[in-house]
Amino acid sequence: MPSDEKEIWFRNFAQQFNWESGHTESVRQAFHEKVAESYTNQIYEWKQLWLKGKIPKNINTKVWEDLQVHWGKLETKEKSDKNSANHNSDRGGKCVFVHNLWACSMSSKEDQLVEANGGNPVDYVDVMREAYTNKKTCEIQDPLIRDVIELVQAKKAELLASQPMNSDDDSTAASNFKSTK
Repeated sequence: MPSDEKEIWFRNFAQQFNWESGHTESVRQAFHEKVAESYTNQIYEWKQLWLKGKIPKNINTKVWEDLQVHWGKLETKEKSDKNSANHNSDRGGKCVFVHNLWACSMSSKEDQLVEANGGNPVDYVDVMREAYTNKKTCEIQDPLIRDVIELVQAKKAELLASQPMNSDDDSTAASNFKSTK
């Protein structure tokens, strides 16, 4: 969904609810994530009805016609089949690939985290953790990704422990690393 349209939806939402002004960016980010999840789920449900030859209730006729054209295209079907195969791959016994970004790219997620961090860079391990952590269980579902994050954190801790700490000089190697959650 284009950014300007997302912002219109957020402004309509903001007119109905109150929060402290300092929380607006956090609320905006949470709103956009929830809307993206709802949007994705709605499109999925409509596609499942289309596959069964049914028409959803309360859908704009033009929107429904456009979706049917889109889903009927060969390139859409090929992309869907490829994504399904990738998603259902067991990666050589390492379980099915699981992430929680929905339609958001890693780059977009990083941009969101940087914005939420006041424009300051974020540790890429935090980006990965955000992308792969189940929002309901607060756990990383993908065992391979969980192992990678744990390994990187352990190596980072080893590196930081091996660096001399100089309180007079903020340019030490340790100051170049952000702490992780």
